[in-house]
Amino acid sequence: MNFKDFINNTIMDFSTKEFQNVKKLLIGEYLQFNFLENNQIDKLIFSEKLYDYLEKLELKTKIPFQKHLVYYSIFLDKLVSNKIAKAPKGNKKVMDPPLIPRARRYYDKAKVVGKKQFHSVHQLIDYCRVMFCLYNSALQSDSKQFENFDLSIDALSIEQIILNMKQEQAKKLNFQVAEFFSMNGIYSSEVFYLIMTIIVYCKLMESKIQGD
Repeated sequence: MNFKDFINNTIMDFSTKEFQNVKKLLIGEYLQFNFLENNQIDKLIFSEKLYDYLEKLELKTKIPFQKHLVYYSIFLDKLVSNKIAKAPKGNKKVMDPPLIPRARRYYDKAKVVGKKQFHSVHQLIDYCRVMFCLYNSALQSDSKQFENFDLSIDALSIEQIILNMKQEQAKKLNFQVAEFFSMNGIYSSEVFYLIMTIIVYCKLMESKIQGD
């Protein structure tokens, strides 16, 4: 999957409602339209801007889009991997196998998918749904590790997810959030992860409305 396929199956395929939502979330902080009013930005214009961004991202980072997706899955994995309860160790004297926590079962399946290349947007969306919901549950959990989680898309708050993703990235290098993203610039993996998260979230919300 290249970034043209990604754009065609997300932005160009969005309903009017989700297109307006993704515009609201991305324009200004991530994508700039200096000579157009918001109501002049249609799907084609927005897609061209996103295409230019992803093309420049590849050039500046020297990393192809597909590889960026691999790194994105690693980024998501690091957000949740240590916060999910591990499977209990089995006891050879007991016939019944130990009950694996629900969150661990979903995480283990998603991790297998994340280690492979994403060949379609649908595959990427399914993977991200599990990882977003796991991360959302981790943010809401009072304990260090959680066993169950809410797989409902309605439970997701994109504002909370993005805010915490920013804080996690900045904290690793002991930077303030604004300082960290100002230093790295828009054409960086860190900003790409946020843009991807927003677009995928909007695709998930649209899928919910369509009954997928």
